[in-house]
Amino acid sequence: MPPTTRRPPVIARHAAALLLLAALVQPAAAQEGAPSDPRTQALVEDLRRVIGDAEARDVPRDHLLQTLKGLVGRYDEPFAHVLVRDTFQDGTYTSDPAWRVLSGDWQAVAGSVVSPPTGPALTTPTQPPDDVEALRERIGAVTELVERLRKKDEPAPPPAPVQAPTTRPAPAAVALPVAIPQAFRVRLLVTLEDEPGAHAVALRLTDGDAKRDQGYGLAIESFGSRSRLVLSRDSGLGESTLASQTLPYTLAGGEVRDLVLERTVDGTFRVLLGEAPVLTAKDPRRAPDLRRLVLERTGGRLIVSLVEVRAAAVRP
Repeated sequence: MPPTTRRPPVIARHAAALLLLAALVQPAAAQEGAPSDPRTQALVEDLRRVIGDAEARDVPRDHLLQTLKGLVGRYDEPFAHVLVRDTFQDGTYTSDPAWRVLSGDWQAVAGSVVSPPTGPALTTPTQPPDDVEALRERIGAVTELVERLRKKDEPAPPPAPVQAPTTRPAPAAVALPVAIPQAFRVRLLVTLEDEPGAHAVALRLTDGDAKRDQGYGLAIESFGSRSRLVLSRDSGLGESTLASQTLPYTLAGGEVRDLVLERTVDGTFRVLLGEAPVLTAKDPRRAPDLRRLVLERTGGRLIVSLVEVRAAAVRP
C-alpha cells in the first residue's frame, strides 16, 4: 500500500494569496514614503492576525471564509463610488459641475457658494427738516386743529396703522443635475449664519418634474437656541414627514457643519452631524427616479463649501 500523504492545511494553500492581498491594499502613497491611511493599515494588521490564527489552528475553510467576510464588512465603504463632488475652489458654480439658479441670489466665492438674504431693506430714517419745512408742518397742524374745532360733530379719522418694515429674505434655490440611485450618501459642509427672523434651509433630492416634483427633503429650521430637522418625502400628492428631531442647540451659529443624508436599498435613512446620527427613518417604498439635487434657503444666510454625492461601488 503506497504511503498516504496528508493534504496541506487549507490556510497553507491560501496564506500566500492573503498575504498578497494585504500588500496590495496598502496605498501607493505609503509605498512612496507618505503616511498611509489609518483604516488601510488597520485592515492589513487584522488580515495578518487572521492569517496567523488560521495557520496556528488549521482553521477549516468555511470558518476562515466567514471570518474574512466579517473583516471585509467591517472595513467596506458602502458608498465608495463618487457621483459628483464640488468644493467650489474654482470660484464658480456654473461649470464643472454646472449648477442652475432656480430663484433668489447666489454668489460664488472661492471655496463656497453663498446665498445671502435679499429681502426688502429697512426703511431709511428721513433727514431732520430744515426751518422752512418745520414751519410749514406747524402751520398745517394748526390749520387741521381749527378745522376739527369747527366740526365737533365729525369724529377724527383713526390713525393709519404703522407697518414695521420686513426683513424676511426672498426664497432662493439652486439645482445640480445628477442621477441619484436607490442607495445614496449626500454630504454637505454648510454654514448657517444668524439673520433677523427664522433661519430655514433645505436639501432636496427630486425627480426634476415641475408638475409633480417627487423626492426627499431634509429641512433645517432654527429658532432661538434650538434647531429642528425634518426628513420628508414628496409623492406629488403632498409632503409626508418621515421623521423629525429638535436639537437642544442651534445650527445657525456660524459654525461649519458636516451634514450627511444616507439611504440604503431597503429604505433606511440616516442623518448625521459629523459622525453622530441625529435622525433615522424607514421608508420601504421604492425611491423616485431622482435626477437633481437642490439647495434652498428661505431664512438667514447659507454658505455651502462642499457638496458630495456617493453611491455603492459597482461590483465586477
